[in-house]
Amino acid sequence: MTTATTIIPNHSGARLLTVTWLANQNRAREITSPILAWEVAPDRDPRPVTLLGDLDRLAWAVIAEGGLGFIPGETVFLAREQAVRELTVRAKELAGLSA
Repeated sequence: MTTATTIIPNHSGARLLTVTWLANQNRAREITSPILAWEVAPDRDPRPVTLLGDLDRLAWAVIAEGGLGFIPGETVFLAREQAVRELTVRAKELAGLSA
């Protein structure tokens, strides 16, 4: 059975924050991107659609206006700084390093 995916335009002003660990420089790189839409499918958490493409290999969170952040269905961050700290740990794990 195939499940349908729905794309809903984003008008919230929220942005996507991604953090990538640059092992050769021993630092994290942050990229903030507009969210174009939300991908909604049965039995899955909503996922943002951005110009960054596939998010599966990125540590990411959604940052709303005012700094509140979240990863759909998983974690809520009260401030952008909390999101950056958590995403840096996740980015290191994705790069194959322990936090």
